Amino acid sequence: MTVQTLARALPSIDAPLRRQADALVRAFELPPAGPGAKLVALAVLALQHGMPEQATEALNQASGFHPDNTHLLMEIGFIHQNRRQFDKALAAFSKVVALRPGDVAVYASLGSMLIAMGRLDLSIQASRIGLSLDPAPAGLYINLASALRADKQSEAAWDAYRALLSRHPEHAAGLVDALHLRQHLNDWDGYAAHLQLALAKSFRLGFRVPPFSILAASDDPVDQLEAARVWVKRMGGSVASPLARYGARPEADQTRRLRIGYLSSDFHNHATALLIIEMLELRDRDRFEAIGYCTGNIDDGTLIRHRIISTFDFCYDIGALGDEEAARKIHGDGIDILIDLKGFTSGARTEILAYRPAPLQVNFLGYPGTMGAPFIDYIVADCFVIPPEREGDFDEAVVRLPDCYQPNDRKRPVWPEPYGRAQCGLPEQGFVFCSFNAPYKITPDMFDLWMRLLHRVPGAVLWLLEGHPTGTLNLHKEAEARGIARERIVIAPKLVTEQHLSRMRLGDLFLDSFPVTAHTTASDALWVGVPVLTCPGASFVSRVAGSLLHAMGVPDMIVPDLQAYEERAVALAHDPATLGAIRARIEANRLTAPLFDSARYTRHFEDALLSMAARMDAGLPVASFDVPPRPAAAPTA
Repeated sequence: MTVQTLARALPSIDAPLRRQADALVRAFELPPAGPGAKLVALAVLALQHGMPEQATEALNQASGFHPDNTHLLMEIGFIHQNRRQFDKALAAFSKVVALRPGDVAVYASLGSMLIAMGRLDLSIQASRIGLSLDPAPAGLYINLASALRADKQSEAAWDAYRALLSRHPEHAAGLVDALHLRQHLNDWDGYAAHLQLALAKSFRLGFRVPPFSILAASDDPVDQLEAARVWVKRMGGSVASPLARYGARPEADQTRRLRIGYLSSDFHNHATALLIIEMLELRDRDRFEAIGYCTGNIDDGTLIRHRIISTFDFCYDIGALGDEEAARKIHGDGIDILIDLKGFTSGARTEILAYRPAPLQVNFLGYPGTMGAPFIDYIVADCFVIPPEREGDFDEAVVRLPDCYQPNDRKRPVWPEPYGRAQCGLPEQGFVFCSFNAPYKITPDMFDLWMRLLHRVPGAVLWLLEGHPTGTLNLHKEAEARGIARERIVIAPKLVTEQHLSRMRLGDLFLDSFPVTAHTTASDALWVGVPVLTCPGASFVSRVAGSLLHAMGVPDMIVPDLQAYEERAVALAHDPATLGAIRARIEANRLTAPLFDSARYTRHFEDALLSMAARMDAGLPVASFDVPPRPAAAPTA
C-alpha cells in the first residue's frame, strides 16, 4: 500500500487515532492545516496498522515540506531504529545533531541507538557530550554506563553509575543495573543496603528493570514474576492486533509434521547450544520439522556451531530484521510452536514474540523463571524446579517432563590428556573445593560460608572460575578480611570447553551457589564425575542443580538449608571414603541415569510438543500438564 492509497483512508481514521495525530502535529510544531500535518496523520495510521515502510515514507514527505523540523527527523530515526535499520536511523539523528547541537535529548537518543548498533565508542562519546551540556539527565548516565560495560570498561561503568546515583539516588534502572555490575565485580562494600534499596525502589513500584538482574537479587518467585510482568507490559501494549493482522492460519492437519521454531542468538559455542544440540539431532524427523531463527548470527567456527546449524531443516538469520518484520517471517513460515531459548538474557528479542507470530509460544531452557507475558503460553519444567504448589508464581502453563527439564549432550568431548594439580595452580596435597559458576553468582553470604569451610578444613583450597580482574582482586581482599590467605583462593583461567571438563576432575567437591545455582556447569561437573552439593530455594533458578542431582540418582547431595550445606561439606571433606563412594555412584550412573539419557529426554520433549499441539488443534485452552515417563534407554558407550 502506497502513501497515496493510505491517504484515501484518512477520513475514516477513528477518534483516538485522530487525537494522536493532532497531538503529534502540535508537538512537531507544524501548521495544522498544512500538507505536513496530513502526512503525519497518515504516518500515525500506517504505524497503527503495521505498515512502518509507509509511515517512514509519509514522514519523509512531510520532512520535505519542513526540512529543518527536527521533530520529524527524530521520529523518522526512531522508526528506522525499531526496524533495525541503524544506518538510516543514524543518518536521521545526525541531521538533528547538526541542526540542534545543544539539544541534550538528541544525544540521549543517539547514545541508546549506537549501543544497539554495537558502536560503543560513538555511544560513549555521544553520552559524554550530552553530559557536558547538562550533567543531570539520568538517561545519559544509563547509556554511558551500558556502553562502557559492553566495552569491557567495568570500572568506568561503575563510576558512571555512582555519578548517576549521587544525583538520582532512587533511580530504579540505575540501582538495579549498578547492583548487577557490582555482582560481576564482587564489590560488596555496602552491598546489603544497595540490594534492599534496589528491590524496594524498582519493579515493586512499577518501574521497568531487567528481570534477569532480579533472578540474582531475590529468591522470591513473587518478585521475579512482578519484575517480568512490569518488563513486558510495555511490549504487549505496543502491539496492535497481534497475529490476526497476518491472516488466518490454515486448518490443522492432524497428520502433519509439526513445524517447531527455535528463536535464539546462541547458535554457537554457548551453554544453550551445548545442552540442546543432541536433542535436536535425535528428534523424530518424520513428525517434527526444526527451524532455527538466529537473532545474532555468530559463526565462531566451532564444532558446536556446525552441528547445531546443520541439524535444523532450515535456519534463518533474522538479526537484521525489525521485530515486526521478524514476526512476519516466522508467521509466514507456518510455525506451529515457537520456542524461545533466550527469555530475558543478553541478546533476547522478546518483542518478536509479543507480535504472536506462532499460535503456541514456549519459554524453554534459556531463562530459568517466568516471563510474565500474556504472549508466552508454556514453560518447560519438571516436578523439582516447579513443584505443583508453585505454579501460581508463573504466568505460563507449566509442562513438567518426567525426569529433568534440562537436556544434555552425551557427545560432549573431554580433553583426553589429564591435568595435574600443579598445572592448574593447585597444591599437591589438600582438599579441593571448587565452584565454577560465573562469579556474579557468588554472594557475600555464600562467600562467608565458603570461608568458614576453609577455616574448618585445614589445607583446603577454593578453586573458582576466572572473572573480571577487579572481581578477582576483590575476592582475594574479602578472603583476607575473613582470615583466609589469598593463596587458598585459586583462580582457574578460562579454557575451551573440552579442556575445562578435563580440568574439573581435579575438584573434590563442587560447591553450588545461591540463589542462582549451577545449571550447565553442574551438568559438566556430573559428566566428569565431580559431586555437586546444592541447597535449593523457592525459585526455579535456585532449584536447577537439585533437579540435575535427582536425575543423576544422587539426591542425597541436596540439603535443606545453608547450615546443613556447611555441615555436609565439612563432613565430606573429612570422609574420603563416603565422598569416593558418591563419586563412584555418579560415574556408574553417567550413561544410565535419566540426566544423560538423551534419547529418552528427546522422546519426552516431543511428547510435550505433541500434547501442546493436540490441545491447540482440539480448540482447548492452554493448561498445565505432566508428561508421562517412557522406559529408559539401554546404556551406550
